[in-house]
Amino acid sequence: MIPCLADERLFYFDGQERKRQRALLGLERSNVLVYCGSMAAWQVPGRVFDLYKSLIQDDNSWKLVVLTPQTDIASQLAMRRRLQVGADVLIRSVQHDEIRSYLVAADVAVLMRESHPLNQVASPTKFAEYTMCGLPVITSCGIGDLDQLVSEHDLGVLLGSFDEAPAAARKAGQLSQSGRDSRAARARMLFSLESFIDNWSEVYRNVYRSAS
Repeated sequence: MIPCLADERLFYFDGQERKRQRALLGLERSNVLVYCGSMAAWQVPGRVFDLYKSLIQDDNSWKLVVLTPQTDIASQLAMRRRLQVGADVLIRSVQHDEIRSYLVAADVAVLMRESHPLNQVASPTKFAEYTMCGLPVITSCGIGDLDQLVSEHDLGVLLGSFDEAPAAARKAGQLSQSGRDSRAARARMLFSLESFIDNWSEVYRNVYRSAS
């Protein structure tokens, strides 16, 4: 099986860039939870804000960074939960080649999907991008083969139910304190385009032979 892959030239960890970006965003003293993606169906984006709100009840040093094209929807979701956009939550729409600088500035990423047959066979590219930047990921159980990958390769924390969210966030925060470079290296071996060039070539050769 070939998972969804990410370009290792765009997604990698850089400690110096992390320091620069955190200073630029005013996040030097914060723990940063990041969500990158759509506010549309399958993603249950409201749960991301709920998780963050649960987290800051325990530890108000956390900030949430949301990268999405649907900034208006994100702002509405935040305000419904009485979260202050700009103070509690930073919401940005950025170009694809700008995403990495925000990911390396963060401490923990979140990827939550609804329980649906489509998500049971999904392989989100965002998970590859997160982990190749060294981020531990809080992820819903039952998304494709992520349960096995997270457990076997120490890539984050599985979230069985929303009741577990605060504990999952604390555990992911502990993971973020060390092993960032090694986590990025493991993820690069698992998800980088370069690692799977030979596999893709063989797939296309087989397709060509079958069509001939």
